[in-house]
Amino acid sequence: MIVGFGFTKLSAERKEAAKGKIDINNNVTIKNVEEADISLGKDKQNVAKFMFEFT
Repeated sequence: MIVGFGFTKLSAERKEAAKGKIDINNNVTIKNVEEADISLGKDKQNVAKFMFEFT
């Protein structure tokens, strides 16, 4: 279950109009995993916090 998701940085750039065949590549790299406590209503839950980079 994903409890929350947030962006810390988002960047986009358009260089020129697309022509011909277009290839799209992506990569997800996990940078860090740590334990964290979050509040859900009156209760606190121990969860895993994943820091990742999507390029």
